[in-house]
Amino acid sequence: SNRALSDIYINCTNNFEKVPELFLASAAVARLHNDVRHEAIAYESLAKNYVRMNQSDKAIENYRKALAIKPGSDLAIGILAEIGLAYSVIGDYGNSITFYDSSLRMEDKDIAMRRSSDISDTTMNIGLKLNMADIYLIIPNLDKALATYKDALLLSESIGRKRFIVLSLNGIGKSYRALKQYSEALKYFQRGLDECSSDNSGTGTIRVDRPGVMRQCSPFNSFQDEVVLLNEMAKTYLDSGVYTVAIKYADTALSLADRQNFITMLSKTNATYGNAYLKLNRPDLAIFYLKKALFFAEQKSSLTDKKDAWLGLYNAYELTGHAESALD
Repeated sequence: SNRALSDIYINCTNNFEKVPELFLASAAVARLHNDVRHEAIAYESLAKNYVRMNQSDKAIENYRKALAIKPGSDLAIGILAEIGLAYSVIGDYGNSITFYDSSLRMEDKDIAMRRSSDISDTTMNIGLKLNMADIYLIIPNLDKALATYKDALLLSESIGRKRFIVLSLNGIGKSYRALKQYSEALKYFQRGLDECSSDNSGTGTIRVDRPGVMRQCSPFNSFQDEVVLLNEMAKTYLDSGVYTVAIKYADTALSLADRQNFITMLSKTNATYGNAYLKLNRPDLAIFYLKKALFFAEQKSSLTDKKDAWLGLYNAYELTGHAESALD
């Protein structure tokens, strides 16, 4: 009953302060009855509540309490992964990798003991590898990022999960771009777009037939992935110095994001558009799009996107000789 009440309070923002005592009461009752599993679940649920409240330190503390009572590998695998995610949120990438890796190793050991695995095991493995690869890309450790994304791709293809296939291809493309291997990056982004367009359900799309040429193609069922991939291709052309082509891709990505009111990508695509015009020495258009990027970033409260937009605006205003105007 305490867990049921706490779940109700979680959905009521005015009663967040009552949630911890209810989960702790639930843990105490479970401990009284030597019910290790439900005691661990109570601490894990409390930790997730702190995640919702953006209190990562308290979340990690309670995840660790859940682990300390040794709840069994099936719970521990997920809790280790959740701790890894909590550390990544606060930028502690070393601990994040450590806990993701511990989760992965425990899962492998659990599968070996069972002498069997199912699709949920493979899905968990893919998710862990993608999260680890994302961190390697940030650190950066590009060789490890590339290898881990490729591992995730092979597993994703083995179970035919298109969403994971696209995420893996996107990560491989970003890794190659970071390595300045732009043609390889474009190849993998294109493969991602091909995956998106191979399904015959959903809205129409525009795909890339070859670098620099876009055309209408069959519909697909994941416009968000397509917007992300088109924007990544725009950024790749931007980094490689092909600014006019970068603008074409950014324009396509922006049109699709605007059509579906995809706020997160409206910030990112406007920023790409603005930075392309900045490279073309058009500060007027750069400022126009970067201001839009900042507007959408503020709607999503994305610190990274806001920082990128502000930096672009400063550079654009600096071209006009009025860098101080970026603060207006």
